[in-house]
Amino acid sequence: MRSYLDVIIDVQDGKDVDKEELRVALLFCRDMLFFAEEELRELVDAVIDEKRTLKMQAGFIKENSNSRFIARKQELEKWWGKRGIPQLIK
Repeated sequence: MRSYLDVIIDVQDGKDVDKEELRVALLFCRDMLFFAEEELRELVDAVIDEKRTLKMQAGFIKENSNSRFIARKQELEKWWGKRGIPQLIK
């Protein structure tokens, strides 16, 4: 299977993409959004609580963001690892 970026670029260019590739790319995108929102919530909590340093929290976010950037360029199967790609529930 191709990378998330390859699938999205084809969609943006108006090319046809395989239905399964598009489904998996959307699931990947859902995961990316979840983690970005979770990190934002943690950063806001750190500001409010003043228990953690913002510099430390920002370092975690930067590291995770870089990992997700790299993940977008890899084959989609690598994101889920041994768990495998989520299956449709019928």
